[in-house]
Amino acid sequence: MKVCFFLQRNFAPVGDAIAAHLKNEYGVERFCAYVGTRSALGVLKGKGMVTYSTLLLDENIHRTYSRATLDMEYLRALEKKCGIPNLWPYLLADRTLMSSQPLREYPHDRPLKSHEDLLRILQVTAQAIEGMLEAEKPDAVVFPVVGSLGSMLLYHLARVRGIPTRLMYPVVLESRYMVSSRYDCFSLKQELGASFPAPPMGESLRQARTFLQGFRAAPKPYVADFSPDRQQVTRVRQLKFLRPDRFLRSIGAVAREFRLYFGGEASRDYSTVNPLHFVLDRIKRKLRNARGVSDLYDAMPEGERFAFFPLHFEPEIAVLVQGPFVTNQLEVVRQAARSLPVGWKLYVKEHPQMVEYRPHRFYKELKKMPNVRLIDPRIKSFPLIERSGLVIVISGTAGFEACLLGKPLVTLGQQFFNDFSFVKHCTAYEDLPRLVHEQVTSFAYDEEELVHYLAKMFERSALVDMGKLWYQEASKDDLYRGVTELADSLARSLGLLKATR
Repeated sequence: MKVCFFLQRNFAPVGDAIAAHLKNEYGVERFCAYVGTRSALGVLKGKGMVTYSTLLLDENIHRTYSRATLDMEYLRALEKKCGIPNLWPYLLADRTLMSSQPLREYPHDRPLKSHEDLLRILQVTAQAIEGMLEAEKPDAVVFPVVGSLGSMLLYHLARVRGIPTRLMYPVVLESRYMVSSRYDCFSLKQELGASFPAPPMGESLRQARTFLQGFRAAPKPYVADFSPDRQQVTRVRQLKFLRPDRFLRSIGAVAREFRLYFGGEASRDYSTVNPLHFVLDRIKRKLRNARGVSDLYDAMPEGERFAFFPLHFEPEIAVLVQGPFVTNQLEVVRQAARSLPVGWKLYVKEHPQMVEYRPHRFYKELKKMPNVRLIDPRIKSFPLIERSGLVIVISGTAGFEACLLGKPLVTLGQQFFNDFSFVKHCTAYEDLPRLVHEQVTSFAYDEEELVHYLAKMFERSALVDMGKLWYQEASKDDLYRGVTELADSLARSLGLLKATR
């Protein structure tokens, strides 16, 4: 067997450790990879645990587009072969190409290149990936995530060729990941097919009930750093950079960006941040933070009936890939507010990570809607979910938390909790008022269905502290041990048997 990996940024050493596990434990000897950044390529070449017959670097592909002749015949054939149903979703999923982020800070939102140049980039990327697949002929392609032009093309071009695809999703159960064949989310209903919902085992049922009981007794965010307690949600916290120690750290960050931009091969890469933009965007952000938006926050009258909509972090996969028809969150709020019963309010709360980035004008526009209240982001979401009569999300974890707390939920994006019979999934704005009405007037929550689903998630998921492996410097031994369960889960999904020794 030959396995191809998509290895992006900090996932590169983690994916490399998974490949090593497949080699040592399951006898997989051949690997190739599509690599996102030059720094990731350097890690694989310098500290890699396995040998790759091909390491196709996205940055090198991008450098060829300006010399390419736009081939509309090729692009039309590509659109016919793997359009969704056209080729625009491939570009729209890529926040760098379509919004110039993270090269520039939010709220900057401008395409990196012209329409014709974007088509050339799409063309040369597709041709390079098709060339790799043709030469390497992998038996499976493995992704940490699909959220860019290259990764989405690799996914769909592999599927067109009948090559199995596997992705690794956090399942919001402790530090657990699920292996799925879908790129937009995982779905036990789809993975299990006719056997869904298969009766769970006794131990997994115990785990599910224990988890549910513990969560309801003391709700906590899936990612601890997303809590308002740890984010820059107040003006005082946002201006801490003026402290001497923080100011020196900021100077160090600027110096690092200058070194990356003007030194070495990566200075010519399209994903390398211009240090002048780095400084300019941060100055603009700090000026916005000095003004603040606390004057716009609304009170929450006791006894008021409301639906809760948590704003999502953006631009990110949860919006660009899992909620492609609802990427404009202002419009989502408008449509949600218009869909509520008479007398209801829509409580909107900012994502803790976005407070220091979102401009004042966004909230001013939001507050033009008469039945919308903007909630102070220092308030945690759990009491709002518990008090609400309805939760509306695109695809964020607040939706799953609403399910765990037994609250009516309407989703506008792809997520695994759409599998629940008591969740309404909206695929068009014109359906939203009807779905809201159904959830408000005839919500039919099923506790046993939830418990059984959680139990199946415990059975099929792997325990891995991805945050630690992804964001902290880890030794090869730590990486190898840390991905053991996930690598085993991936191997099972690919039908691999343990190697004999």
